[in-house]
Amino acid sequence: MACETAGQIQFFNKNKCDLEFVGTSITITDAVAFNTGQAFINYLRDRKNYTAWMTTDSTDAAGTVIDINYGDFKDIDSIFLLGHNLKDYKIEYWTGLVWSLVTLAIDNTTVAPTNDTNSSSFYYINSVNTDKIKITINGTQIADADKRIQQLITTTRIGKIAGWPVIKRPTVDTNKKTSTMLSGKKHVVESLEAFSCSLDVRNWNSQADLDIIEEIYFKRAGVLLWLNSDRPDQFAMELRGYRKEDLFLVRPSDAYSPEFVAGLYKTGVKQSISLVEVIT
Repeated sequence: MACETAGQIQFFNKNKCDLEFVGTSITITDAVAFNTGQAFINYLRDRKNYTAWMTTDSTDAAGTVIDINYGDFKDIDSIFLLGHNLKDYKIEYWTGLVWSLVTLAIDNTTVAPTNDTNSSSFYYINSVNTDKIKITINGTQIADADKRIQQLITTTRIGKIAGWPVIKRPTVDTNKKTSTMLSGKKHVVESLEAFSCSLDVRNWNSQADLDIIEEIYFKRAGVLLWLNSDRPDQFAMELRGYRKEDLFLVRPSDAYSPEFVAGLYKTGVKQSISLVEVIT
């Protein structure tokens, strides 16, 4: 599939079909399945990669359809299918009159792959303003397997960082609590994992990058951080936080502090941003 080649870090607005948006609904239609997975549809919207929507006893001939109704008109330019097994499908939006295929921003080709072999797929599309999006599934990567998607994200991109920040202190924290038992052995309790990291640039001289950073600081809402940026090959190993399926809703935990390098106003800005995963 066509995609952008540079691997710089990207930021997106919150998923437009996130569970937080109660006006949004998703409906599954499947002519064959014993269970369409409708009862589990919110797993598509819960920001988690260890839950998933899945059909039962569906086949490639079922023509499974995922209908997203936002309940209001939304701008969409980015679509993620994370943790999926889809091979042949198409993505359409409602124009108000007809269903129309979305098209890639990079080359205007339609998003209707017939041989997707990725476990997670990303499409940066020509922006649409719509109240409905539809995904029609005509085949899975293993023939006649049940359809599966861990996360469905439809949103708008805030921006792609042109520079290459140092990713410092990337942490997947399970908030471990340790207590000592009478036997002297330890009891460890853990919660769900949360991601955090800092992005550091010693001399940031891109106005566009700094505009992105300022927007994140003053947005007063979480944004999606994507370190992988559809380029898993840029990392020597596949590690949590850097994988294609790893998008985190984050906010800065520090204060905005744009300090010019060495106090020289015509130089770049020494800027670091500490990001923590948040619930809103």
